[in-house]
Amino acid sequence: AEDSSDDGDAGKDADGKDKAGDEAPQKIEVKDAETLWRVNIEAVYRRKNPKLLDKVPETIEKYKKNGTKLSVLYAKVCKTYELDPKVMWATKQMDDNDADDGDGAGFKDNA
Repeated sequence: AEDSSDDGDAGKDADGKDKAGDEAPQKIEVKDAETLWRVNIEAVYRRKNPKLLDKVPETIEKYKKNGTKLSVLYAKVCKTYELDPKVMWATKQMDDNDADDGDGAGFKDNA
């Protein structure tokens, strides 16, 4: 993240001011695939088995050591709790607002 070669900061600032209106402290900036899968795996546990939430980092480490993709882990976790692995659960509202396709477009619409 310390890579100063790309001037993304200026863009982020302008962006951040837009979104400041809807104070959502839960928003984690997804910078890479690992973060993406981690927040989605956590979202599934948050819904279905919050007791295991703190085990997520070590589970992810275990899978990475075995060279298993985190997308595979995510699919496995979803199947365990009978959720659709094609859905990015981190972008879903807890009340299962199915109008949102899970691609983040829903956030922009109600800006």
